[in-house]
Amino acid sequence: MKKKVYGSSSYSDKYPADIVESYIQKMKNSEFKTVFWGTGLLGTGYGYRELKKRGIQPDFFCDNNKDKWGKIIIDGIECCEIDKLKEYSARCICVLTVAFSTVPDVVEQLRNMGIRHIIPYDVLHRHLHIGWEYFDFITDDRIVAYTCVVGDYDNIIEPKLSSALYDYFLISDKPPIEGSKYKWIDVKNIVPEELVGDYTRMNRYCKINAHKIFPNYRRSIYYDGNVEIVEDMTSFF
Repeated sequence: MKKKVYGSSSYSDKYPADIVESYIQKMKNSEFKTVFWGTGLLGTGYGYRELKKRGIQPDFFCDNNKDKWGKIIIDGIECCEIDKLKEYSARCICVLTVAFSTVPDVVEQLRNMGIRHIIPYDVLHRHLHIGWEYFDFITDDRIVAYTCVVGDYDNIIEPKLSSALYDYFLISDKPPIEGSKYKWIDVKNIVPEELVGDYTRMNRYCKINAHKIFPNYRRSIYYDGNVEIVEDMTSFF
């Protein structure tokens, strides 16, 4: 049987599933020091919370920003100086919780420091099925119909069409009204960290990445938030 291998969205290296699982167990059992490289939104927000729920927490953070060194970042966990990280070069696992665009440079930096075990967050995200709780009711025969509204750009119009064939999702920075047909996904949990705050690019990311956001659906249809769904849309497929 062919072994499962993960590719990173941000880096060319491949990560066999058995190696990823061994890293996870070493972090959970404290066999190795766990280091989160990056103190931004991913490392201290969504990524931190999701890994913590799964028993993975950093022993310390590390960052190129010297202003963060020696300071408590979250939950009493400190950001250490880079020299301290070198002390654990063979006995630490570095989880990269940085913007995707910076991952190749960070990997090169860490390898030059002698750090042997490096894994981007998005690889852990896929291996641990983070986010799949949104999709526990999904079957392949259904259609995901979704819109993305950020920064109050559109007034959200409720779909009039009620059908067992459709799952309606609203990706937004605000939840829908109570009793809405829409299931809500917080846009900050979907888009790459570097896009947060850029409403145009956040919207475009969601518009063209249904295959990443809704991987369990065969069919999806995107429409603007000010569009009212009144009739069946299967003729578009």
